[in-house]
Amino acid sequence: MLAQRRGAGRLAIPLYPRHISIMVDENLTPDERAAVIELLREKIAADRFPLSPRVRRLKSALAKLDPSAAPQRSEPLPPPQPWVNSMIGQRKRRR
Repeated sequence: MLAQRRGAGRLAIPLYPRHISIMVDENLTPDERAAVIELLREKIAADRFPLSPRVRRLKSALAKLDPSAAPQRSEPLPPPQPWVNSMIGQRKRRR
C-alpha cells in the first residue's frame, strides 16, 4: 500500500520548462554584461576538456550574450579525390 501512495501523485512529464530559450539580461549594465562575457571566454579557454557538456553550455550562453563573437563556420572540405593505385603498391604485389 505504501508503494501505491508513492507513485500516485507523480507525473511523468515535468511541470516546469527544462530550459529557457531566450536569456533575459535587461537588468545588466553594459559593463556588467562585458564582465560576464569576459568571464565566460576565460572559463572556456582555460578548461581542460573543451568538448565537455559543461563547456558546450558555456559556449551557447556566450553565443546568446554576444552573437557577434559566435564561431564562424569554416569552409566545407573539398570532395575526396578518387583512389588511384600507386606504383609502390603494384610492386609489392608482384613479390
